[in-house]
Amino acid sequence: MLNGIISAAGGDFDLSKYFDWFNSDYTVGNAALVALTGILFVLLTLVVLVELLVLFNKVFVLVEKKATAGKKKSTDVAAINVSTGEIENDEEVVAAIVAAISCVFAEESGASEPPPFTVRRIRQVKNSK
Repeated sequence: MLNGIISAAGGDFDLSKYFDWFNSDYTVGNAALVALTGILFVLLTLVVLVELLVLFNKVFVLVEKKATAGKKKSTDVAAINVSTGEIENDEEVVAAIVAAISCVFAEESGASEPPPFTVRRIRQVKNSK
């Protein structure tokens, strides 16, 4: 077809040597089968990868549950101690108290620098009524 167009335009070219795929032995059915096989292979590979990621997620969740099982007992004890009036210096509680003190200092002094003091001990003050 392209050779006919070029010869009608006055050219003497043989495009078959440049475009060898015009003269291939593949039929449209064979080409469709090759394309379908490639698409199915890619989709199956993606399904396998997704299943692997789901499996890894389940394994990591189980490992995390086992790791937090020991920490959960200590958290329950700290909550009981706080409710009975005994405060245990839990790291998160200490960090929250120090952050609150730093915020109050920054608001009152107007400074954006850290406070010039260090919190060394936190204890509960009894009500003085």
